[in-house]
Amino acid sequence: MRTGTPPQAIAWANAEARKAFASPEARQRFVAQGASLPLGTPAEFAAHAAAEREKWGEIIRRAGIKME
Repeated sequence: MRTGTPPQAIAWANAEARKAFASPEARQRFVAQGASLPLGTPAEFAAHAAAEREKWGEIIRRAGIKME
């Protein structure tokens, strides 16, 4: 999937997110709330997002959930 976001902006956002969630305290707070932090490379995050879209899309389709 192509979003048109410049690669430099993606690299910057990834580096800043990795810094923000680098501390064990920050990671623990998110994990305690049930959040996952897939803070790999931008390509790894894109693969994670695609897998989540596929998984949840299938669940939504099977359940017959529709937007109102």
